[in-house]
Amino acid sequence: MKEKFVLVLPDIRSAHNVGAMFRTADGAGVDKIYLTGYTARPPHPQLDKVSLGAEKWLPSEYHRQTWRLLTQLREKGYNIVALEKTATSRNLFGFKPKFPLALVVGNEKTGVTKNLLKYCQSAVHIPMAGKKSSLNVSVAAGVAMYQISLASGSPLFPKGSLWLAGMTRFAGHFLTTFTSTLLVLLAAAFGQVIFKTPSLNSACTLSSSTGAGKAICR
Repeated sequence: MKEKFVLVLPDIRSAHNVGAMFRTADGAGVDKIYLTGYTARPPHPQLDKVSLGAEKWLPSEYHRQTWRLLTQLREKGYNIVALEKTATSRNLFGFKPKFPLALVVGNEKTGVTKNLLKYCQSAVHIPMAGKKSSLNVSVAAGVAMYQISLASGSPLFPKGSLWLAGMTRFAGHFLTTFTSTLLVLLAAAFGQVIFKTPSLNSACTLSSSTGAGKAICR
């Protein structure tokens, strides 16, 4: 099997978004793009304008029925992953992909439909800090493509990138726990202290006047 990492684009409304994903896929090292349903396909004036030539050398293939394509890819041994927030989806940045992998990116309005999710073996989502629950489809696809390429050991990234990312997450968790513990110990040792822990939204008063520290949170 030649293609290790492929992208599936079902029913993408905007040709601009398709063009943007061609360009990003080329940069992220995606091997092939599958276009399905009414997704625009090259040659197309709007798509070609945004992809800036990537559509000419990045292999692509059109299939009318997405479910049939996903079935064929699964039979060939691909791990089918949907980029969609579901009740069981995993955080993209903690996801360990198995290759060969087919990433399914959904429609701008409906996302990856429930019908298509039935043909996917897993789903991943991008965590959001703001009020909006999702990103533009081409932006979200770009984030996912580069993260999956990083996890694949792509030569795009320096050796040790995954180790460094893991150690960064571990260090953040360790510092949070250490800070909380240190504050409690200081309060118990030196008397009544008002403090806030990173994991709590309430202020706590810890008194050692009785000899045994007692925390009162409000």
